[in-house]
Parts: sequence; C-alpha cells; structure tokens
Amino acid sequence: MKSINGRKSRIVALVGLVAWLGPLCVLADNIYVSFGQAGTVQVIDSSGHSLVTTLSVVRPKGVAVSPDGTRLYVLEGGTSFCNDDGVRIFDTSTFALVGHVLIASCTDTDLVVSPDGASLYAITNIGGTYGATVIDTSAEAIVDHIVLGGAPRAIDISPDGATLLVANQSSDVVHVIDTSTGTVTGNIPILADISGTGIGFSPDGTKSYMADNITDEVFELDHANLLVVRSLFLNRNPGPVKVSSDGARVYVGIIGGTGPKVVDAVSFTVTKGLPVSGIRDMAFSTDGTRLYMVTLSTSEGLGIMNTVLDSFAGRLPAYRGNHVAVGTSDFDTDNDGIANSEDNCPDTANADQTDTNGDGEGDACDDDDDGDGVLDGTDNCPLEVNPGQGDFDMDGAGDPCDSDDDGDDVLDAIDACLLTPAAAITNADGCAIADLCPCIHPDGSDKWKNHGKYTSCVARAANDFRDAGLISDSEHGDIVSEAGQSACGVKN
Repeated sequence: MKSINGRKSRIVALVGLVAWLGPLCVLADNIYVSFGQAGTVQVIDSSGHSLVTTLSVVRPKGVAVSPDGTRLYVLEGGTSFCNDDGVRIFDTSTFALVGHVLIASCTDTDLVVSPDGASLYAITNIGGTYGATVIDTSAEAIVDHIVLGGAPRAIDISPDGATLLVANQSSDVVHVIDTSTGTVTGNIPILADISGTGIGFSPDGTKSYMADNITDEVFELDHANLLVVRSLFLNRNPGPVKVSSDGARVYVGIIGGTGPKVVDAVSFTVTKGLPVSGIRDMAFSTDGTRLYMVTLSTSEGLGIMNTVLDSFAGRLPAYRGNHVAVGTSDFDTDNDGIANSEDNCPDTANADQTDTNGDGEGDACDDDDDGDGVLDGTDNCPLEVNPGQGDFDMDGAGDPCDSDDDGDDVLDAIDACLLTPAAAITNADGCAIADLCPCIHPDGSDKWKNHGKYTSCVARAANDFRDAGLISDSEHGDIVSEAGQSACGVKN
C-alpha cells in the first residue's frame, strides 16, 4: 500500500510539473528588456530563455513592438539632453537599425503602439511642453504633439485604438484622448496627489485601471464617463498594470515590495501575490499565458508568471532593466493571418493555404500548381495534371479541366459520346451519327454483319436527327447516300 501511495504521489507531482511548465513551452516570442543605465536592449528567446542579441541604445526607456512582431520601437534618451533623443526602429528579423525618429525631447518616459501598428504615442517634453507625441510608423515621422501639460507619466491605448489614456502626475488627472482627432475629450479627476505609475485597459475597452505609488492604490476607471469607480489600497508602491485576456484579473506590479498582486476584477480584492520584488514594468506573452516582470535587481532580473495558474514560474537574474515588451518571433510576413512557420506561402497572402499538388508550396506561390511539369503560365490545366496538354476541341482548356471536351455543348458528365469530332452535328446525348453508326461496329468487332446493317443504322439515326430538326431533308439524303456508297460493312 505504501508503494502504491508513493507512486500516486509521484504521478500527481509529475502532472503538476507538466501543468506548470506546459504554457511556458509553446510560443516563439522575443522578450525585449531595456536597461537605461547600461544603454542596452536585451533580446531574449522565450522558449529557451537564451540571449538572442543585445542592442546598443543610448539611455533606452520605453519599448514597444509592432502587432506583427516585425518592428521594435525603443524610446531613447540620446547623448545630449533635449537634443538628440527619439525613437529607434529595429527590424526584428535581423535586429538591424532601420529607422530613427528624432523627437528632441527633454523628458521621455514610455510609449505605446496602436493596435493596427500605424501609430506610436510617446510621452515627451518638447520645448518645455509636456504631452503625447504621435508618430506615423509608415512615414517614420512626427505628425502631432498632443499638449497635456503637467508631468504625464503612464500611457496606454484602447484595444480598438480609439482612446488614449495618460496619467498626469502634476495635475492629478487621467487624460482621455480621442486618437482620431488628437484632442483631449476629458479628464478623470483622481482627487488625490498621484504619480500615475501604471495604467491599462480591459480587453473589451470598457474599463481601465490606474496604479499610483503615492496613494498606494489601484483605481478602477470609467473613462467613458470620466469617473473613478472604486479604489483598492495595495501598499508598497504599486506600479505597472496589466489586465488578463479575459478581463477577469488585474495584475499590479509592486515597486517597493513583492508582486504582482492579482486583483479579482469583479470583487476588486487581492486574491494572490507573487514573490517578485521591485517590478518596474510588465508584458504578456503573445498568447497571454505568461506575464514577464522586469526589475532592476541583480538577484531578481526578469520574473515569469504562469497566468493560466496564476503561479510563479521562475526568474532570470541575467535579464534586468526598466522596461519590457514582447513580440512574436514567428512573423506573418504576408499578413494573411498565418505565421511564417505554418504558412505554405510566407511571402504571398493565401489565407486558404490551398496546395493542389500537395508539395508543401501553396498555389499562390507555386509556379506549377498541379505538379505536372508544365508551368502555370503555359499550362492549359494549371490545377489538373495534364503533362501532354491534351485539348481535344482546341478551345484552350485542357481535357482534364474542360467540362465539355469535344465542344459539342453537351457537358461531359451527361455526354454519351465524349470525343465527337469538332463541327459534327450532335443530338441531345452529345452523339453524332458517326458516333452512333461508326464504320467499325460499336460492339468492337472488326466489321458489321453486312453493308446493309450499316446503312440501316445510318438511315435510322439520320431519321432521328431530321425529326429533331438537327438536319434538313437534303442533308438527310446526302448522309444516307454517302453511307450506301461507303465500304463500311462490306466483306472482303
């Protein structure tokens, strides 16, 4: 009995281990950790937690990744105060620097990218004017600077990209900004001295949450009606805020203690706390099953949380910093909704993944879709095997893909005589008189019994064709006369 119980215990432990590890071994993500003091952005492979590369950026601050994972945006402090800072843009397939947008801001804190990837919003101070700088990612140029005043600190954008929220430390409000017009549509007064260390939207965009390390609270906001719904005291300097993909839980990083705190979004109470100290920023994996928490501590580094179980999943002390972002490393280059690793045409959009010849190369990018050795550009049946390019009626559509091979206007599916010669007069069954009464007997024997049998067959068929209005009396006579003069059925 003791042996059985011990075995059960080991099985239970193994199941628990698989459940703990399972979600951590799925996606191919890149984790980006910026470390301002070191002037680096570390790129970490999420599957093995190995360092992919280290990017050099002068005083890097906030980091963001394009929705398709192909671009990394790094807000930099620059070498000269208020002179040469901006946003560095990296190609995440090669990690080459491919762009730089000069902002010349005296203070940069964080940035977010719009859900469609078209715009970047960075908290900046340009010429003494604090606000949100808007960058067109396609043009790689500043298109607006939304003046906010005070000292804006935390920023987030709604899932639909329509609303921007910015927590302002000096004015003790949360600005609500319409991104379509670039205007502040209202302010949510917090009625407390705040610093606004973190802010985040619910997945449906109806709620938002702000953490503050002065009041040590997290606030639930109704940004549509400019109201504070409720607050929760957390203590020890709450910081970054993230909301689970189902909106059920709010994760609040703790700067001055351990966390994150897991807050039930319905009861608005803390249900769990995790043992990561001094969390500066947080980011979800692309599938939402992991939460990465970056710290400045050499003993903590990058913490990992399993959000399926809301359990601690380890720490990576080698990777520490101020900000973190996550993006897929399995890109969808052609934007057809299928990652390159699964896409049979990674550079050509083909959401249906059709692959006629099953060679692993989709039709959209295969120059011989049917694999018959004839390139699609000259193939008279590009989707049907037809190496000999047979085309009985010479209409340009090869026989395997021609629904009427002999061109007699009777579809092959109901045609009793599939290969009637071109220009021959046919009946409703698709047969010509020559098909019904061939010179060689239809039963496959070499000859008719006699010539009379052959001419009788022709005469009956000609009668039917005349009665059906397919031939004239004159044509009927000619056909019967020609049959009579033929050698068909004549014995040697």
